[in-house]
Amino acid sequence: MFRRLLLTFAVAAMLGGPIVDARAAGPTLHFRLGEDPETLYNVKSFSLTVSSVLGPYLLDRLVYFDASGQPKPWLAESWTVSEDQTEITFKLRTGIKFTDGTDFNAAAAKAQFDAVMDKKNASPLLPLLGSLQTVEAPDATTLRFTFAKPFAPFLSNIAQASFGFNSPTAVAKYGDQYGRHVVGTGPYMLKSWDPGSEIVLVRNPNYHQYRGDAVNKGAPIADRIVLTVISEEGVAQAALEDH
Repeated sequence: MFRRLLLTFAVAAMLGGPIVDARAAGPTLHFRLGEDPETLYNVKSFSLTVSSVLGPYLLDRLVYFDASGQPKPWLAESWTVSEDQTEITFKLRTGIKFTDGTDFNAAAAKAQFDAVMDKKNASPLLPLLGSLQTVEAPDATTLRFTFAKPFAPFLSNIAQASFGFNSPTAVAKYGDQYGRHVVGTGPYMLKSWDPGSEIVLVRNPNYHQYRGDAVNKGAPIADRIVLTVISEEGVAQAALEDH
């Protein structure tokens, strides 16, 4: 029962849809994390735990894959592929902001990929970019990727939670500590992180969900998400029974 409830809530959160299970009624939803994330900066980590926090709640991506396995636009509005398949050009949606009030635009998206490609960051995501050579932002809504040779998995790779976008302003502000001060465009915002204990997220009241498969296109219904770190199955069961 515990796992089934978690799955129900997680799927609804990822799709931007309302949580309709009566047992979840109220302003706060509680979930379990099996371990404390080492960081929430996706440039620095590719772990399942990190992705489970970033993906449903904090960071949106350029594209997603629908139930039939087809790529669909998310923060991107559309894209084109060159005839030789070595160049992909995205047109981005306008009016999207990070939760710190700064604009999500082509320059912000480029900054994310530049950070992954910067060898000083030793990003575990770099192999997922294949033969990518350059990322350009010729204007605020155009993002162009150029490859040395065609790289078929690119769209599926950047649809993963690990390629959600961070605010470049916040990255610069917090430096090495950014992983505990994440700022994205997602439905929730990071409020607090008590290492080894819990991560508290609060509702982004200005959120708009651009995924075509989402039931709820507006801000999320739950006011808060509390992710409690519980490594032992027995402890998790006891916590569930207490509630």
